[in-house]
Amino acid sequence: MVKVEGLVKHFQGHRGDVQAVNGVSFEVPEGSFFTLLGPSGCGKSTTLRCLAGLEDPEDGDIYIGERLVYSRRQGRSVSAHDRGVGMVFQSYAIWPHMTVFENVAFPLRAGKKRYSAASIHEKVKRSLEQVKLGGLEDRPAPYLSGGQQQRLAVARALVAEPKVLLLDEPLSNLDARLREHMRLELRELQRRLNITAIYVTHDQVEALALSDAIAVMNQGQIVQLGSPAEIYSSPRNSFVADFFGWGNIIEAEICEATAGGLTLVATSQGNVQCSVPDGWRQGDKVLLAARPENVQVFRPPAPDEDNLWEGEVQAAAFLGDSLDCQVVVAGQTIRVRAHPSLGLRLGEKVHLRIPPESWAVLPHP
Repeated sequence: MVKVEGLVKHFQGHRGDVQAVNGVSFEVPEGSFFTLLGPSGCGKSTTLRCLAGLEDPEDGDIYIGERLVYSRRQGRSVSAHDRGVGMVFQSYAIWPHMTVFENVAFPLRAGKKRYSAASIHEKVKRSLEQVKLGGLEDRPAPYLSGGQQQRLAVARALVAEPKVLLLDEPLSNLDARLREHMRLELRELQRRLNITAIYVTHDQVEALALSDAIAVMNQGQIVQLGSPAEIYSSPRNSFVADFFGWGNIIEAEICEATAGGLTLVATSQGNVQCSVPDGWRQGDKVLLAARPENVQVFRPPAPDEDNLWEGEVQAAAFLGDSLDCQVVVAGQTIRVRAHPSLGLRLGEKVHLRIPPESWAVLPHP
């Protein structure tokens, strides 16, 4: 188990004080895969480095297991090598002058605890076999492929049998196909070892595929924490919605309830019906969000249905399995993922429909 309470970290930049982490709190159950997700500069890597003991926070408490490893109030800060964590860096930090074996053995030889040569050999061999690098012990590290170097970095982080594995964007240097393959291998390894993993990434697909829970960060704070399904389907604010591909975000106002549990909502493009969560009242300003793939496209004549808007195609890019289109409706650009068989043309008049269940209702900033 990892527990973080009220973590705060500042840096001094050329523009003055920067609050990289602002009151971050979360808890990671033992044996789970937890991801800190967000854009560059949101504080996710700084949070991870504070956990590892590579940065000194200004405030907060950090527990690894039942052990308090950092507390400003109690004046406690356990050194990085004594926290029981293994870390994989974005650059892998592989020593090019060492063999595969020597890279993995280094933490055992450099740490405070003394190991016999036989024990080091056994631990290194087991660690390499866990990441499918068995038999490559004598190979020079630079002669490994990118995927093998990533595995080597993981093997080195695991060799001392840490309680927690910390990973800072370890797949970002790989090409797309290898990244997808290594993602599956990493998740399988974490489950097989039942080790607690905390992962940092800016890649939404990576976070969804790997995680038991995701904390979305922005400007040093966690803005939403939940399961991958919750984060993906039920964003709590416009930042999370936009970050997870709800590409159509429109200002609106609650009008009145309609039949079937739906609510009438007014927008500058026209009124729509959607499901509105409890707590909203008539006259409240809200944001409506919809995914491009949930926008239905019709050529005139339009079907006799609710939530229909008329617009004009302004752009269409062929993506193979879809057309990525921009349709202007009453001055608002709506992103659409249409089937390529529609063959939409620039300047063509179309009707759009977003079903009531495909809207997300978000607070207005």
